[in-house]
Amino acid sequence: MLRSFTNATRGTALTLAITASLGLCTGCVEKLEGCEYTGTCPPSTGGTAGQAGAPDSGGSGGTATTTGGATATGGAGGTTTSGHGGTSGGGTGGSGGGTGGTSTVTNTEGTSGGSGGAGGAGGMPCDGACEGETPVCDEDNDTCVECSEDEGCDEGVCDPEVHQCVECLGAADCEAPTALCDEEQQFCVECLTSDDCSETSEARCDAGSCTPCQANADCGHLTGTTVCDVPTGECVQCTAADEAVCDGTSCNPGTNTCTTTELGTVDDCQPCVADSECIGNAETDPLRRCVPMEFNGEPREKAYCLVRRSQVSQCAKPFVVVTSAVSLSGAPEESYCGIAQDSVTCEGVRDFLDSRTCPGEQDTECGCPRDEDGNCTAPGQGGFCRDLPAFDNQCTYQCGNVNQCPDTFACANQDPDFCE
Repeated sequence: MLRSFTNATRGTALTLAITASLGLCTGCVEKLEGCEYTGTCPPSTGGTAGQAGAPDSGGSGGTATTTGGATATGGAGGTTTSGHGGTSGGGTGGSGGGTGGTSTVTNTEGTSGGSGGAGGAGGMPCDGACEGETPVCDEDNDTCVECSEDEGCDEGVCDPEVHQCVECLGAADCEAPTALCDEEQQFCVECLTSDDCSETSEARCDAGSCTPCQANADCGHLTGTTVCDVPTGECVQCTAADEAVCDGTSCNPGTNTCTTTELGTVDDCQPCVADSECIGNAETDPLRRCVPMEFNGEPREKAYCLVRRSQVSQCAKPFVVVTSAVSLSGAPEESYCGIAQDSVTCEGVRDFLDSRTCPGEQDTECGCPRDEDGNCTAPGQGGFCRDLPAFDNQCTYQCGNVNQCPDTFACANQDPDFCE
């Protein structure tokens, strides 16, 4: 009876000897020399990958006492099909591995089977289960997250510390008009401090946006407009309430700019642009204020200094006609000692007080706006050119009674009456 050996010490020589003594064909010798017949086949090094196990644990290992795959717990190890008396099964698979390969040794009388196959290929990171709001796998921690440095944010950037999409990590992530990054809040903003706001109308930084000023401190970073006009929220050169920056001159409340007119130098019925220009001006309770006026029902282009009725026992000639107004610098409406605005202008009164002449004998040469040399720059209103008892061709104005003329002067009985 023909016998086959699995013990390697019996080897090829013994096989050949048996073959020769039995007179078998030489072709059979070559067949008997295969490792399947000599018991020298090496263990399998692994087969195709099987199904992955659960993350970081894989499937169960082989049941044999010997190890055919990698030593870490993972997918099922390789399996071995033993021959007639084979006793050893497959080994344990690699970490996260799939099913091991199969090593088969067929013998007729051996005592041990072949080694198990190596563990299969590892499973996918995060088990390929990342989707929805956490579509990216953080492979280092095997965790599904919102984003990584390379992927996951359709807008903004990924914060690598928390793996979440944010608007910015630095200024390079932002564009105008919100070109700065609030790195604490991770938002793109217009400003971080008021220094970032350069527009006079929006000089204050509030919650990342440039907004109107609320105090002078909001304008301090600007050049030439360091005062806050609180009602409008605009940073300006000066205000009627804050003229210190003008260094001794007034602030025009209409333009919020400094003038060249010194404080407290403008007399009664002379043109002005601010209360502080009038003679007798005091910070707390001034004698005069700058008041808008009319002529014959039409508003005048300029305003004029008038005495406050509340500050005197009675109005002095020729300013005895009481008028009410809100001052140009914004003082509340009150009564002032003025003139008959339906027929007279302050320029007409001042020409009479200054003894102006009218060589052309024209009324328009009186009550006119004048340049520094005293020449009319436009036709006059509210004045007359008349021959007076002491002088010919003198500027005067219409009067309703003697109190509307300066002291020592009369209201002539003419048609119309005028001071003489």
